[in-house]
Amino acid sequence: DIHTAPSGGALLATLPAPGAAGQIGRYIYATRLRAGLGSNPVGLDRGAGLEGDEDVTIGRYDIVVVIEGPREPSVVRKKARTAGIWINRDTVEFDSVPASYLMMTTKPVDDPQFQQALSSLGIGLSEITFNTNSANADAATDGDFRDAVVRLKMTKELYWEGEGIRFLGDNLFRARFKIPALVPIGVHQVRSYLLLDNQLVSGATQAVNIKKTGFEQFLYRFAHDYGFLYGVVCVILAILTGWLSSVIFRRD
Repeated sequence: DIHTAPSGGALLATLPAPGAAGQIGRYIYATRLRAGLGSNPVGLDRGAGLEGDEDVTIGRYDIVVVIEGPREPSVVRKKARTAGIWINRDTVEFDSVPASYLMMTTKPVDDPQFQQALSSLGIGLSEITFNTNSANADAATDGDFRDAVVRLKMTKELYWEGEGIRFLGDNLFRARFKIPALVPIGVHQVRSYLLLDNQLVSGATQAVNIKKTGFEQFLYRFAHDYGFLYGVVCVILAILTGWLSSVIFRRD
């Protein structure tokens, strides 16, 4: 018989009397990860700072939250010096690369045991899969081209991993992500992982839609819904800009 305590909301269980062997019974406690998005969809206004919130309610364990953007093709070229001139020698075309990959954890990602646990689960920047059908597929497997993609994404803050999840109580924590300005619009996958002693206990996956807002959204819709009128306005603005420049910098 399981019931709720009048004060505090704790769950109480009335157990049967011990049997002949002196055992009351055998019980299994299963932990389940419950994840909830702080805001969905997320509005993207590149002219203003934006932070996305990810609130997850669970017990006190190690937590990993990953926000992975839509996949897109990517071309990587490797330059080499030939006869004193730097030219493109090798090219690899990746068919499927995450446009963004943000990962936040409750402990430092450079912890050896924690890093090994993440690697075994395929979590982290070093574990992102890049698919390719390029003729130079062998060159892609050596890691140079893959590392170049990760490095370029990191300079744009599209790829990031680090510690930052904070517990707000016994059963509540918050992972607050800073959404980069260049993050692509579209549906992003939010994956939450619950680990105990570096072993996966549970996980949850949700989708969050990132879209344009503000003046950027107005221009985007205007250009797509009224293409001809948008073109006319651009031509008029170009003529006015040229005329205004000639007036300002006129030499008498």
